[in-house]
Amino acid sequence: MDKIEEIRIKRKAAHSKLLSLKLKVYERFLQMEEAAYSDGALTKKQKELIAIGISVVIDCESCMECILLKLPLQVLPSERFLKPLKWESSLEVDPPRFQRDSR
Repeated sequence: MDKIEEIRIKRKAAHSKLLSLKLKVYERFLQMEEAAYSDGALTKKQKELIAIGISVVIDCESCMECILLKLPLQVLPSERFLKPLKWESSLEVDPPRFQRDSR
């Protein structure tokens, strides 16, 4: 089983478990997610592409997997979308890490 499939299985299990518990906080979270991704000043497509960019910068594989699964294939113009990702992945630099101010 590959890494993406492992993430997908864990995410699906966690989602099912949280739904079965009928927690108000999780229900509200799902409502917030739906509202955040609905069309407004930015389209849903634009928001999802921004989310992918953020996921790449912070190197969150789970986030990338979740967002990419939601996108219809026509949203991802292959070469135009993949070229920046290939370029970034060719860099030998760690992504920025946010550190707490030690004051």
